[in-house]
Amino acid sequence: MIVPKQTSWRWQLVVAAVLSLIGLGLSLYLTRQHYLFIESGSPSACNFGGAWNCDLVSSGQYSELFGVPLSHLGTLFYLLTGLLAALGLLRDSFRTYAHGLLLVLAIPSVLVSIGLFALSTVVIRAVCLFCISMYAVNLGLLLTTLVAGRAATSALGLIRWSEVLRSPAVVLVVIGSLCGGLGSMLAIRHVLESQRLATKLAAALAAKEIVKSEVKSGVPPLDIPSAPSQGPKDAPITLIEVSDFECPFCQKAAGLVEELLTLYPGKIRVVFRHFPLDEACNPLVKRKIHDHACSAARTAYCAGLQGKFFPMAKKLFGGAAEEDDHTPLAKELGLDVPMFSRCLLSPEAHSTLLSDISTANQHGVRGVPVIFLNGRPVKGAQPIATYRQIIDEELAKVPR
Repeated sequence: MIVPKQTSWRWQLVVAAVLSLIGLGLSLYLTRQHYLFIESGSPSACNFGGAWNCDLVSSGQYSELFGVPLSHLGTLFYLLTGLLAALGLLRDSFRTYAHGLLLVLAIPSVLVSIGLFALSTVVIRAVCLFCISMYAVNLGLLLTTLVAGRAATSALGLIRWSEVLRSPAVVLVVIGSLCGGLGSMLAIRHVLESQRLATKLAAALAAKEIVKSEVKSGVPPLDIPSAPSQGPKDAPITLIEVSDFECPFCQKAAGLVEELLTLYPGKIRVVFRHFPLDEACNPLVKRKIHDHACSAARTAYCAGLQGKFFPMAKKLFGGAAEEDDHTPLAKELGLDVPMFSRCLLSPEAHSTLLSDISTANQHGVRGVPVIFLNGRPVKGAQPIATYRQIIDEELAKVPR
């Protein structure tokens, strides 16, 4: 069996181990952010606006395989490559196996990276900087292994794979990677679930005093007469939707609201308040996240002045929010287009958005979507059972 030269094999395995650690850190962050964004709508640190949107890529509809985040499959991969590199450094007799196995893993990882990059740019039309960093790590692993020379490239033909598969060291590496990957995912879910339950408990306790606290603190209510609303004024459930038309999970939440209206006919009144994650009109946003969110919010506001807020909102949530010109939508809905166009540039439209943002912020909104059910906040696009449980609890309080 060919063995790498003493002067070359060690540094290559060291580089492979370092790259694996970098990839592991990136994959763990994206896995945590995947669940965090779904739970609360909290944006990633690598959202820079426009096409640079990590959440759209790492938490969108193509971000899971059989219910497992793709980023977490990366966690398993980097644990495996890191342990192989470490074992090759610690045991001279294993280093050729390490080079060969790393090469076997690195080649498909680069092919998968190319496929995922094409998916994000062509289908999703968004780019995740941290994902690209992981693709670069995969390419680095491949190049580092190839630079190992004959030992790496010849290992594929010289390694006795039956011995490798029976090797206790390899078995331990695989088992350790699987256990570490599963443990890290469970740990992330446990931490986020604990935070969610703590937030839910605090919200439930605060909801009992919500009216009293608003009066005492001077916090303006979310439910105001000028806010767009639909449903019976005397409905037992007031659902206040704080949202952003360009946010993918807000779009999902909007669909859930429509479903709730169908499930509880005549029992829910919906109120909408704007919270666009766009620095163009939201002073709380310090970096680009959703470039068209403010424009979409003004479009909905101006349509609302002509009695078409919710029909316009449905179109914006359906994907039209990212369009540069919403005039065709105004024509389609039969609006007075000159009046609509003047409204878009009016100070009243801008001040309404600022008022909504300020009020929502005073009610603890930091990310979207947030839905208040009789004052009880639910953050993120949760399963419909979560909303139904709260609605049923609130309806049970209504005298029959």
